[in-house]
Order: sequence, then C-alpha cells, then structure tokens
Amino acid sequence: MAGESSIAGGSGVRRSYHAVRWSRSGVITDLGASTTDSVSQAAAINDEGAVVGNQDYIAALWEPGGAVTDLGTLPNGSLSAATAINNEGTIVGFSNKTPGYSNRRPNSAGTIHAAVWRTGSD
Repeated sequence: MAGESSIAGGSGVRRSYHAVRWSRSGVITDLGASTTDSVSQAAAINDEGAVVGNQDYIAALWEPGGAVTDLGTLPNGSLSAATAINNEGTIVGFSNKTPGYSNRRPNSAGTIHAAVWRTGSD
C-alpha cells in the first residue's frame, strides 16, 4: 500500500508531508522528498513495489530499491502527477503545459492534459 503522512516539524504554515510505502508486514517506509521543506505524495503501487505520485508537484517514481526518478512534465509544463502504474511499468497521470505554476496560486495551472510515462524498453 502507498500513501502519504504528515511530518512533524514542518516549517512555517506549510504542512509537510511525505510519500510512504507500507509493506505486507506493516512496516512503513518514508519515501522522502527532494529537500527538507518539500512535499511528496504517493498515489499508486504495483505488484513489484514501485510507487508513483509526485514530489514538489512533479510526477515521481520510487523504485523498490530506493531510487527516485523525476518523471518531468509535458513541454513547457510546471506541474505533473503520476496516478497509476501497472506491472509492466507504464505510468499514467497528468501534466499542464503552462510555465509558472505555484501551489500558492492554484488557478495558475492552466489546462491539464493526460500523460503517459513508460519505463524500461518498449
């Protein structure tokens, strides 16, 4: 199972939260965020334990071995999120094509588009 958890001691008024993975035995692993004051959210997990979501509002993939991949955005985009991953590693989600998105200005995202990321060889 994958999700997110609030982190104690977040700076300022911004709530800090990190993506997490729960093992079958109940162990919770903090998947982290790119910097101390960053946020990450997990949206889905596949049978191999690969988790997808976003890190600082950019789509991300967390591999079972610990590697994190920034999946990026569509051209000129400033926001993306991965929402599902299958066992072949195909990831779906969304992205904008608008530079300058800010989570402090939620209406700045522009039009959101479906996105697909493929891992490995085609």
